[in-house]
Amino acid sequence: VRAYPEYRALAVTAYYRLVTGTMGSLEAHFPREILPGFLWIHPTERGLTNVGLSFPLWRFSRTGPKPRELLERCLGSPFLRERFAFAERFGDIRVSLLPLGNTLRQVHGQGFLLVGDAAGLIHPCSCEGVSTALVSGKVAAETLAEACAAGDCGRTALSAYPTRLWKRLGPSFRLADRLLALRTPRAMGSLIRSARRRPHNAGWISGVLMGSALPSEELDTFLGYLDFLGR
Repeated sequence: VRAYPEYRALAVTAYYRLVTGTMGSLEAHFPREILPGFLWIHPTERGLTNVGLSFPLWRFSRTGPKPRELLERCLGSPFLRERFAFAERFGDIRVSLLPLGNTLRQVHGQGFLLVGDAAGLIHPCSCEGVSTALVSGKVAAETLAEACAAGDCGRTALSAYPTRLWKRLGPSFRLADRLLALRTPRAMGSLIRSARRRPHNAGWISGVLMGSALPSEELDTFLGYLDFLGR
């Protein structure tokens, strides 16, 4: 936890039965108590609903509510209280520490490469790590194949790995960091109004949240506009 605390997040997850109002797709809510974090509601194929929240580690105060209490408090808010009035929790509430992607971590060394969570590649917005783990595995395999062919797996020979890795993942992570910077109540209001009025803006926001958006001049202008409105 001491290393790069600004690039770590807490995730609090639980499964519930009998949650009302779910539409079969992922929902994202932004309670004031956990900004710049968010709360998700995601129905599963097993008839359960995956509910959780994620927020930066620095947002957590040891003197404030515990992570599990924060989840229960958010679900008891006026906006969600009725939907969870008859809900039953299935299993325990789980708390996890997530290593968010950043270029400061050492992901290679003498005879080794780190991939997935070991390399700290959780997406800053979606807090998802499967897709980034697959990308890192592919890049690592390509780098190792070249190193083995050359008969050299030393630190210098493997130094191409972090450059290639961040060339693939860096643009998506930088967009996510910009969107996270907007998560103040005023900025979130501007974000939601923009998505409601213009479907292509909603597509951009969704793409940045899920890590699929590609950098463009239009997207850069849009995020800059939201930043200005949120000040």
